[in-house]
Amino acid sequence: MSSFSIPLLLKFLALLISAYVYWRKSQPPRSQGNPLPGPPGLPIVGNAFQFPKKNPWKQLKVWADEYGPVYQISAFGKTFVVLGSEEACNDLLRARGDIYSDRHYITVLRDEIHLPIIKYGDTWRRQRKFFHFAQLQSHASNPHYIAALNQNVRRTVDELLATYSTTPSQTTTTTPSVVTAAIPLTLDLKTHWHHILEAYICGVVSQLAYGYQVQSSSDKYVRDWVEFYNEFEKAAEPARYAVNACPWLRFVPRWLGPWKESGKEYLRREREMIHRMFFGVGERMGSALAVERNVEAEGSVSNGAVSLKDDSEVDKTKQEELWSIAKLYFLNPSKWTNTSSSISLPSSIAIPTSLTPHEAAYTLGAYIEASMAGTPAALKLFFQAMLWYPQWQERIYEEICQVCGRVSSDTSPQRETGSEQSPPQHPSGHKQIKERKKPRMPELSDLPRLPVLRAVLKETLRWRPTLPGGFPHRLTRDDLYTPRPTPTPTPTPTTTTTKPKPKPPYLLKKGSLLLWHHYTLTRNRAIYPSPELFNPTRFLDATLHPQTTRLPLSKHPTLDLDAAFGFGRRMCPGTRMAEDMMVLCVAWLVCAAEIGRKKKEKKTKEEKWGEEGREEDRADEGEEGEGGGVRVGCIFEHVPGRNMTGRPTRPTGFEFVLVERSGWRGRLEM
Repeated sequence: MSSFSIPLLLKFLALLISAYVYWRKSQPPRSQGNPLPGPPGLPIVGNAFQFPKKNPWKQLKVWADEYGPVYQISAFGKTFVVLGSEEACNDLLRARGDIYSDRHYITVLRDEIHLPIIKYGDTWRRQRKFFHFAQLQSHASNPHYIAALNQNVRRTVDELLATYSTTPSQTTTTTPSVVTAAIPLTLDLKTHWHHILEAYICGVVSQLAYGYQVQSSSDKYVRDWVEFYNEFEKAAEPARYAVNACPWLRFVPRWLGPWKESGKEYLRREREMIHRMFFGVGERMGSALAVERNVEAEGSVSNGAVSLKDDSEVDKTKQEELWSIAKLYFLNPSKWTNTSSSISLPSSIAIPTSLTPHEAAYTLGAYIEASMAGTPAALKLFFQAMLWYPQWQERIYEEICQVCGRVSSDTSPQRETGSEQSPPQHPSGHKQIKERKKPRMPELSDLPRLPVLRAVLKETLRWRPTLPGGFPHRLTRDDLYTPRPTPTPTPTPTTTTTKPKPKPPYLLKKGSLLLWHHYTLTRNRAIYPSPELFNPTRFLDATLHPQTTRLPLSKHPTLDLDAAFGFGRRMCPGTRMAEDMMVLCVAWLVCAAEIGRKKKEKKTKEEKWGEEGREEDRADEGEEGEGGGVRVGCIFEHVPGRNMTGRPTRPTGFEFVLVERSGWRGRLEM
């Protein structure tokens, strides 16, 4: 070796050592972090087979009680960090969102750019910005938004009454379209109402996104979206395809991986649907961008290499297209495809954008599919809650009558209520409104004066979480965390408590998947006494429930920043719209009818308590439940594998009747 090469080699080694030292200092010191606690597992499979087949998310709550609010489990080489307290969720997912906002790689959906599952980066930022623009159109001052809500909620209530009302002679709709004509003659009454509620949510969002008006629950368009969403959920399940748990299986031959063909077919059909709906709006407007929609998405369309028309070039004679977010895009697509966007948005997401038409199409597709995730499930669970605790229907109705007027012929029965469950009189602080000469249906502008209605919906999401396992975030680098001391329930005279000891920082490794376990969050008995009891008073009475009641009641309770919609930068951006859709649907339904139990069903002890009852809550509530609530045989529907993927739980099918309130249709004559 020459004398010249030795100094050069030494310099090269010094450079490598310096680079390593710099990199090492930028990483959290592993020697200072302790491994997270957690249940022991088996080699390779980890804890994968320690979950029960029924309601597996409950096992995570059992481990949280044993190992604390932050612990880890593993499955097939993947590490899951389970967060069982809102403090931990806020500390990590919100405060440190720059490293906790990524998503794990779903092999079957490798070509997807859906906003909920896309990796954290520039594409996500562009889509999130466009999604936020879409949400800005969903406000009470937008007449198109109000029209979409009112048209679809009226159709939904009419269709529910046409199918389940005990007085069918009163269910003739006054709207131009007769929804009963589209209802099949033979129905499964235990599940048909699921389809009606899905059509309601899909109808509102589709009308806003594309200007498409859903006519009934049997609309093929609705059924296609529901099918796509169900396939999307299944494709994301680790237990559905082994390749999702073991990504290296993607290299096996096609004849050994049948999921390759099924996944490819699903992606093709979904892309065709999303492009047809989005670019169809532009075609009807005469946009050159939409005419070239058949260009391969990864080619010129994705790269923005298509000719765009200016605002002045769009055929003005073809702008009679119904108002929609897609129409707003095609009126001036250049503002999204140019890097110098002039759209005014909050500084947190106002970034230079070059959103491609393909990304815009998939953003609106996610706009619909995301709304189909938890919102219909929450409405279904509301039906279950009202059958179990029917006294809350009357409390909602009385509140609506105070605000919107009472029908003179109304003879709704009044139930006696207990002291614990009774919300305070006039909880919103507004004076009681005298009976109106012309009662009307509730509107979005009435929400500040309807705290009981909002509390019932908030308690429904807490009582039966639609996403009990949460949706995992991925950690992009090593991190250290010291959990806060967790609150403990009020001790009884026979027990003593000790002050929690501070814990050393735990090491959270890069690549870990973090689960905000909603079921555990809502079962904290220190915050929610008797957590299995449906008790909306938790959010209405600051004296009895100071930890969960926020004032003023004209603003709270609200679903804004509710744990049901996630945490941090990946939380659901459509929370307010989801709340509007649920509140309006419930308000109209309660105004129109009372949800009742079919009299032929027997009241067995198992039905009274259902699958979710707990001994502590039975003792708190009494043998028959507060207000004489009767349980029906409806429980969480669950398929193995859904608890770790963010797939919603739903009540199984059950029958009920709708008892129409006399004279309620007089409210429609506004």
